[in-house]
Amino acid sequence: MSHEGGGMAEAVGRLREAAGATKCWSCGCLHDTLAAVVRAVPEGQRPPQLDAALRRGMDRLKLKKQGVESPMANTSEQIKADIKQRFVKLALRPQEEQKFPVGPASAKRLGYESQAIDALPGSVTESFAGVGNPLALGELRPGQTVLDLGSGAGLDSILAAGKVGPAGKVIGVDFAAEMIEKAKRNAEAVGLSNAEFRQGEADALPVEDGSVDVLISNGVFNLCPDKPKVLAEARRALRPGGRLQMADILLEDGVTPEEVAKKGTWSD
Repeated sequence: MSHEGGGMAEAVGRLREAAGATKCWSCGCLHDTLAAVVRAVPEGQRPPQLDAALRRGMDRLKLKKQGVESPMANTSEQIKADIKQRFVKLALRPQEEQKFPVGPASAKRLGYESQAIDALPGSVTESFAGVGNPLALGELRPGQTVLDLGSGAGLDSILAAGKVGPAGKVIGVDFAAEMIEKAKRNAEAVGLSNAEFRQGEADALPVEDGSVDVLISNGVFNLCPDKPKVLAEARRALRPGGRLQMADILLEDGVTPEEVAKKGTWSD
């Protein structure tokens, strides 16, 4: 294959498929795919993203040969199911979460104002599992409609509702029914009338096209197997001129699969 035109696209497509989470690849199949990409695009002519993907594929192949499967090799549906189970537990028994920082102390470390966090009922803050403060990335104005993707127990939604005021609206979306019910109770407890919570998936948002001024997200995109589809949904939901404010985590190219396995994921 030539590295130009269709050959390049085919090589990249095959590599993406091999590295994807939707299919279980044998060592031989993964080896053949990596070899085909190397032949198609010689060293020195590969974009940085392709080089990085090759390294990840080779690391995964090494783990497979050692009998150690990368946590990224699970199917998309299994990943979703495992993550949902983790968040259901976080909604019902947040005090049992020991591996990842959660709760009001974590929110304060991530830049939320201590006074604002302390003023909220414990049921609002105890299940907080964010990785940053998306509300600090841009000003919310009175009258705006805000979508909180992965709203959890409602902390970001409740704070956003206070900023957009009675003329505005906040729509919280979460895939866990237990989180949705908890967020509804929390909104009622603090006397909010401009926040509603809907159960739904990040890649199939239960909102109309172009209905949102600002979409906020806190530690959600890294949990989604099909990130381009989630971004496309965010764009669909936003009005022209709308914006996405997100806090999230990512892996640098130098992080090995062994280090990922040691650190663990929200789908553990």
